[in-house]
Amino acid sequence: MRSPLLLVLIVVAIAQPSDAVKKDIQVLQGEWKVQWLEQDGKKVEVRERVCVFRGNKCEWQYIGDGAKATEKASFEIDPTCTPKIIDYLGPLTAPKGSKREGIYKIDGDTMIWCMNVGEGVKNRPLEFEAKSGSNRVVIWFARIKPVEKRKD
Repeated sequence: MRSPLLLVLIVVAIAQPSDAVKKDIQVLQGEWKVQWLEQDGKKVEVRERVCVFRGNKCEWQYIGDGAKATEKASFEIDPTCTPKIIDYLGPLTAPKGSKREGIYKIDGDTMIWCMNVGEGVKNRPLEFEAKSGSNRVVIWFARIKPVEKRKD
């Protein structure tokens, strides 16, 4: 007969994010500005975009032409894979099950995503490329560092 305690421990272990997930989610926290975006083999001109990460949620802030818009979403990551995996779930107003499969990499204050943006069968990227006809987008972010308080 199996021990109920063992079963509880297994369920708790499965339900808890791994240390690697916790670590990368912690590194993601804060504000990241989109430096450039590439789609269909070409750099795309983008108005100012900032993504603010809090826990496993993010809020996009679009600023331009005197207007500001926001879009909320969530994400799931698996940093134990090579390359690291991100599933972008959202925006939160999108139909349930709206998911963009991608990969990510963080190097200090720089982060790069490569996401599948096509409809139909999903093909998670394996490289940080958005060649023509690939239905992928590469987004290059830079961390926005908090302004240090001056001592007057």
